[in-house]
Amino acid sequence: MAHDVSLFNFKGHELRTMVIDGEPWFIAGDLCAALGLPTGKGSGRWLRGYGVIEKKPVNRQAHPELFIRSKAQTATIISRESLYKIAMYSDRPEAKHLWNWVARVVLPAILGDDLPTVGDGHLVSGEPSEDEVIFKAIEVMKRRMERLAAEQAKAKAIIDGLLSCTTVSEYR
Repeated sequence: MAHDVSLFNFKGHELRTMVIDGEPWFIAGDLCAALGLPTGKGSGRWLRGYGVIEKKPVNRQAHPELFIRSKAQTATIISRESLYKIAMYSDRPEAKHLWNWVARVVLPAILGDDLPTVGDGHLVSGEPSEDEVIFKAIEVMKRRMERLAAEQAKAKAIIDGLLSCTTVSEYR
């Protein structure tokens, strides 16, 4: 099981990553800090709030390379799919910027994708990457969920209004 560790900087926030069996994993606390979420009591409450299910504990003894600038003894790593969930459910404006940066900078760097790039990381061909397509789908799903929630609230109000009306037998 290979463990390639990389360190990135997103707007002044350190982002540590680890590749396990060819898949990228991210230190949850780093992502929370980059999103401006307080992590003084750990990242667990944020992970639960975003429905993160793919996570693993790591410790200093097994992976000292992850803790070079940290005094922590343990950390939680989350999968790329869990990062998608955070991006989808977060209402923080930083989430979109963070995910775009991860998709354009971090993933190609740690996965060794030799994609042709120009300037800020856009593909020369102009075609969106798989990660960009997934992020766009997540944005569409989020808007759809918001619309459905609004429609459900309207329907509930109508039903509640109808239930509060006097029935014919009560009228007589």
